[in-house]
Amino acid sequence: MASDRAPRIARRRTYRVLTLMRDRELASAAQFALTHGTYIVRHALTSAELAVTLREWDPDLAFVDLDVDGGDALDLLCRPGLPRRVPTIAVTRNGELHAKLSAFDRGADDILNIPFLPEELVARAQALIRRSYTEGIDLIAAVRLGEIEVDILARTVTVGGRRVDLSPLEHGLFWVLASNAGTVVSAERIEQLLWGSALGTSSNVVQQYVRRLRAKLGDDAKQSRFIQTIRGQGYRFTPAV
Repeated sequence: MASDRAPRIARRRTYRVLTLMRDRELASAAQFALTHGTYIVRHALTSAELAVTLREWDPDLAFVDLDVDGGDALDLLCRPGLPRRVPTIAVTRNGELHAKLSAFDRGADDILNIPFLPEELVARAQALIRRSYTEGIDLIAAVRLGEIEVDILARTVTVGGRRVDLSPLEHGLFWVLASNAGTVVSAERIEQLLWGSALGTSSNVVQQYVRRLRAKLGDDAKQSRFIQTIRGQGYRFTPAV
């Protein structure tokens, strides 16, 4: 006999995400990745800023860089007096097991190692939201940047109606530059965000990947619409309107 009870439909809503990261390029990249979900994001640079935002904003999820203030923010997120416990993903450059176990002991629900690709950050956030609130999260397929449409999850961009498939590293490079649009990002910072460390002054790997990405976007280095080379400083992404 069929049940008269209607199936439970998960309530969808916008989630508040608080990020604590020591450098702005990484924070901007994380925020850009989260535009693929129904999130509102606020960023703190220090544990003190995070403590103030916790009192004023009541976030649903937190990303905490363990290199900020020795990871003290984990203790803040679990301290008595908060309206509720905040589900937390620890972000770390330290791949050693004891560091990860320590983060879990101090209240982290998940660990995300730097460097990471944007789809991994989106997937981890989605999984922790589902585990913590038993609700789904609406994913947004594509984000528009001027005449470019980017789908972080599928690693594709569309330029003027033409779909471009990117390799994981080309995709990561585009993500770093586009999330910091209008700001010059040095080759060293790109190396740190994509490979985890600077590759050395003699390395031209970033230049090579910029060249490949430009070719796929149909961009001209001499008269660039998207990725400009700022001599002696780095690269700047400007979405053409």
